[in-house]
Amino acid sequence: TVNTKVQDAAEKAFAKSENFPKSVDETPVQGAITVLENETGAITAMVGGREYTPMGLNRAWQSGRQPGSTAKPLVVYAPALEKGGYYPGTVFDDMPVKYNDGAGGVWAPTDYDTLTTGWRGLITMREAIEDSVNVYAVKLLHSVGVEYGWQFGKNNLGLPLDEDEKVLSLGLGTFEVSTLDMASAYSTFANNGVKTEPYSVIKVTGPDGKTV
Repeated sequence: TVNTKVQDAAEKAFAKSENFPKSVDETPVQGAITVLENETGAITAMVGGREYTPMGLNRAWQSGRQPGSTAKPLVVYAPALEKGGYYPGTVFDDMPVKYNDGAGGVWAPTDYDTLTTGWRGLITMREAIEDSVNVYAVKLLHSVGVEYGWQFGKNNLGLPLDEDEKVLSLGLGTFEVSTLDMASAYSTFANNGVKTEPYSVIKVTGPDGKTV
């Protein structure tokens, strides 16, 4: 399924050191990319790292990393809109909040820019998405229900979520996924809500050219 033009462009982008942050030690900053055809799930291009590894590690689908705020549309905002009763204009208060962390402690989510810009107060979903506001996302997930957001991400979008990840921090992307997982999940939006399964092989032919 690979499109050689797209694959070549991706490999050239990964070969340029200026496209990556400088490492703080001798270990190079890594990366990976997966490009899918939204309508079919066909893998158009995939790069598993900046160089070939002796063990053949392909970070694009073999390495899980926390997606952070890129998970919010997948397990918070899309589930809320799908459930009903929540809209782009739905308002929550971006102010300090505390939740039971399930282990007898307290969890108080904060925004990445709270120390520099302060709390925003009453904001809409549209504003929260634009500024990637953590507290709004957590409050919305709490209102929608962690179970609902978890089920939506796993069953509707195919995210590899575990049972122990049914926690409010789910909304801030504390679970682990690959670029293949994320590309596949997001392609569902571009495909009018229809989930496709990623694939890379169209057919296998023998030496005589016949399809095996």
